[in-house]
Amino acid sequence: MRVKKLLIGRDLKAGEFEFELKGTEDNVHQVKKNAVNGEVIFDTIEYAKVGIYHYMITEKDTKLQGIIYDKKVIKVTVTVTDNSSRILEIKGRYDQDVKAFKNSYTLPATPPKKGLPKTGIAVHYLAIFMDMILLVGAVYFIKKK
Repeated sequence: MRVKKLLIGRDLKAGEFEFELKGTEDNVHQVKKNAVNGEVIFDTIEYAKVGIYHYMITEKDTKLQGIIYDKKVIKVTVTVTDNSSRILEIKGRYDQDVKAFKNSYTLPATPPKKGLPKTGIAVHYLAIFMDMILLVGAVYFIKKK
């Protein structure tokens, strides 16, 4: 199974977004990340018995700054049948035509600050210099007496 990742507003980076595949009948659970071209490919699932299997593919909200996530759920139905030569045939069907998650990016209202944060207290060198002059003046005045 595979889906596509589309990002409007900036270039897509490999491994930037995460997607979950969950199976309801066979407890399949996979988490995959997107490729730089937006493709997301889940591992092959092996089937040992005939049946109908239902899966849901969703995008995880990883809280990237400026990203508006697609809340879509893509449902996939896989039908496994036994043909006449005792070989299992597997047919998958997506419940919707569009097999893509479409996110958009907007610039943050205030860009992040660059540089190191200020820590401690601010020292005003002019005030220290003036205090030193007053101290020297006081010592001079006391010694002069």
